[in-house]
Amino acid sequence: MTPGVSPLNPAPKPRPLASLREDLELRMGAASGPQGPFWLIYDPLRHRYIQIDGATFSVLSIWRQHRTIESLSQAVSQQQGATVSPQEIAELTRFLETNQLTDNGATSSWRAQASASHGKHHSAVMWAVHNYLFLKIPLVSPEPFLRATADTVAIFYRKSIQGAILAIGLAGLYLVSREWDRFIAEARDLASLGGLAEIAVVLFLVKGLHELGHAFTAIRYGCRVPSMGIAFMMMAPLLYTDVTDAWRLQNRKQRLAIDVSGIAVEIGLACFATAAWAFLADGLPRHLAFLIATTSWVMSVAINLNPFMRFDGYYIASDLLRVENLQSRSFALGVWFLRDVLFGLRAACPEVMQANLRGTLIAYAYSIWIYRLVLFTGIAVLVYGHFFKALGVILFLFEIVYFIAKPVLGELAVWWTLRRQIVAKRRYLAPAAGLAALAALAVVPWSTQVQIPVVMEGNDPIHAYPPRAGRIASIEAAAGQRVPGGALLLKLQSPDLDHERAIALAELTAIAIRLNRGSADREDLSLRQILEGQQLALTAKLDGIAQQTRELEVRAPKAALVAEFTPGLHVGQWIGAKQQIALLDASLRAQVSGYLTEDDLWRVQLGSKGRFIPDNPLGKTVGVTLTELAATSVAQLDLIDLASTNGGRIEVHPDGRQKLVPLSAQFKVGMSVDDRVAPPPVRIRGAVILDAKAESWLAGAWRRVLKILVRESSV
Repeated sequence: MTPGVSPLNPAPKPRPLASLREDLELRMGAASGPQGPFWLIYDPLRHRYIQIDGATFSVLSIWRQHRTIESLSQAVSQQQGATVSPQEIAELTRFLETNQLTDNGATSSWRAQASASHGKHHSAVMWAVHNYLFLKIPLVSPEPFLRATADTVAIFYRKSIQGAILAIGLAGLYLVSREWDRFIAEARDLASLGGLAEIAVVLFLVKGLHELGHAFTAIRYGCRVPSMGIAFMMMAPLLYTDVTDAWRLQNRKQRLAIDVSGIAVEIGLACFATAAWAFLADGLPRHLAFLIATTSWVMSVAINLNPFMRFDGYYIASDLLRVENLQSRSFALGVWFLRDVLFGLRAACPEVMQANLRGTLIAYAYSIWIYRLVLFTGIAVLVYGHFFKALGVILFLFEIVYFIAKPVLGELAVWWTLRRQIVAKRRYLAPAAGLAALAALAVVPWSTQVQIPVVMEGNDPIHAYPPRAGRIASIEAAAGQRVPGGALLLKLQSPDLDHERAIALAELTAIAIRLNRGSADREDLSLRQILEGQQLALTAKLDGIAQQTRELEVRAPKAALVAEFTPGLHVGQWIGAKQQIALLDASLRAQVSGYLTEDDLWRVQLGSKGRFIPDNPLGKTVGVTLTELAATSVAQLDLIDLASTNGGRIEVHPDGRQKLVPLSAQFKVGMSVDDRVAPPPVRIRGAVILDAKAESWLAGAWRRVLKILVRESSV
């Protein structure tokens, strides 16, 4: 009887081994340097390459010679000198089945596999959810065209031609620098709907040539290019080229050439277009050259070289570092490092590699996590604002939950499964204390102040004008003199008024004489009522003349400084009603004005104290008291220094009439200056730190969320 086997403990039955698909190919990948060689499984049905390590290749290379998992495990141990347990082969089998690389009953042929692949379907809702961020639609099979024209474009791969193109570009940049003001002015002209349309058309053409650069280079090195088409990222169209076949290239320089070829095409276009702009006369050709130059230079650097998204920059970084599947492997190292630092688990590193490369990949992982947090949050806000309310909320929640919350919750779930090990190490106390401190910062109402963008200035100057034309009778003040409110500045006289007064007085005297003798004169007695009416009219006329005479006295409306008198004024001079007499400065004390946000409105009240801090670090801070608080928000900013378009802190957008409309509700506030501060000669921009009701960060965030929910729930 075999040792360890008895009727009560029979030997386990051998488990059947799944059959590999007959059309699969095993190929050697590009050299990986310090990470050692790797291998590829090529799936011709889906034109897909799957990377595997050397140990997996050793198992797959003899897979078809065996029928059971146990026999394969034993053969690998005997032939390859490596120990591979049946359990590991079972896990590998599940991996192969998940990727549809095995033959299983009804799906034993490649035709059945293809039918099954096309037979998969999702509901319309799930399809939309999974594809609205990125969707690829193949349009053409370009390989016949590429192979037919490959010899024609081969000239551009010569070093001499590439050097000549760069020389042309450098010369163009130099010539453009001599006309930089005109170049920038033309860029400003694109800030319109028509300009954006022009950029979109040129961008589509440039990107088409960019993709042809990838395709021609792939063909040059013997790769297949099965399709080219259009992809939609956030519903924005992008061109793409399928160069998956580059995975089979064992020469990394060739793969790197395919990666950079699209950017090289754009830079070549930019070189020619920049030089052309410098030589062409004004007109459509020069404008087109400008569009190509700016679009190519900017897009090559801003998007294509970005290593955090799966554009050219990502694959360039992958090939330069000699690390396949750069993101997934970096993420594994980043998670391992995080757990090790936080909890000291001392788990085995996911990969054996040089320390400097491991540090680079960990730094890359953390950088891309931060980048994705910002990017996906921004995309969530973007889709929320650009779709109708219900769909916008759904897509916003999908972005936040699927791309941000799900990875975080997944890692927390792993920590929960490792809780016994974490508690045993006791390293968790430090991060737990840090989390407690952060919670305290969020919950405790530390904030007892609000910051208000303001300006400090004096009162507006007062322009003194005579109410009517007249002749200067006397000048009662001088430039530089401080005068109280109501003080006489200048007195005028009007001969017309004097003449009217004299006539009215003479007529009034005559009427008085006739009334006094009315008892002796029968005629005057009969006209008494008429004379009394005339007397009342003349008295009223004299009162009016007296009022007009008083108006000829120009007085200060409030206590002020006589900044200046109009040069050349003298007694006896005639002046008109629209001629300025003097300029008064009533700014005996500075005043502070600004805008308070809606979120902080409830936290302040009249009489709150604060300090004005000027933007200029050399300026003086002064105490202020809140004296004015508007009941309604402003429709536009009248303190233009505080607008973001003028370097201020309040975000605005100009409307069709070029008014500065704030993006959020703003309430105007006024403050008195506590100290005896002379008014500044010019307006000073700064901020006021004002005492306010205490509020925690969490309470403020929750209040803003509730406000949004209430606003969006309204019909």
